[in-house]
Amino acid sequence: MVRMTFFEELADAVTLPYVRHSQRYRDNQPAGIATRKFFDCYNRRMRRFLALPLLLMSLPALAQSTNTPDTIIQQENTFWKAYVDGNTADLGRLFLPDFTNVEQNIWNRDQVLAFVKQFHEHCTLAPITILEPHVTFLAADIATVTYHATETPTCGTHTMSGDTKISSVWVRRGGNWQLHLHSEFAVIPCATGSARTTGHTTKTETYKRRLSVKY
Repeated sequence: MVRMTFFEELADAVTLPYVRHSQRYRDNQPAGIATRKFFDCYNRRMRRFLALPLLLMSLPALAQSTNTPDTIIQQENTFWKAYVDGNTADLGRLFLPDFTNVEQNIWNRDQVLAFVKQFHEHCTLAPITILEPHVTFLAADIATVTYHATETPTCGTHTMSGDTKISSVWVRRGGNWQLHLHSEFAVIPCATGSARTTGHTTKTETYKRRLSVKY
């Protein structure tokens, strides 16, 4: 028995009414091996002929399946997991070459990766939970997500916690969603330990003060 490919099986299912009709027509023809072989062969060829059009018709649906708010939120969670883990390799794959991070300063891709590496040499960051995300598709391949999250970094004996307003712009290139722009504004209500901070600031600037790093 010859095993059919997935698309032949798909074509077989779609063309089943036609096949049944042609089989009934075949059965009504004068008995003969040659006649039956002709119709059987014809039906197999028709299934294979229809496989390619069905594949082409399914491609927009497959692309659309990655064009959902859940996909963008999942990508944002993937970004944060890599950030929390200090995984600059995964971050590098998520960032577009022209990636930009906007806070008090504007940083490019290389500057952000360098900062993440240095941050994790001295500090840790608790897992991030995305709260109340709102996704908007500006185009089929461009999406924005806005939300807030609580960031809790620990540097030495000092642990801070504050709500951060975040927005990101994701762009799909080569079938993959990648980060084009990321912006944060943090409200740091307090810090535990010897220091206490109030007011508005940016996450990165607060981290830098803890690290005593001059940029």
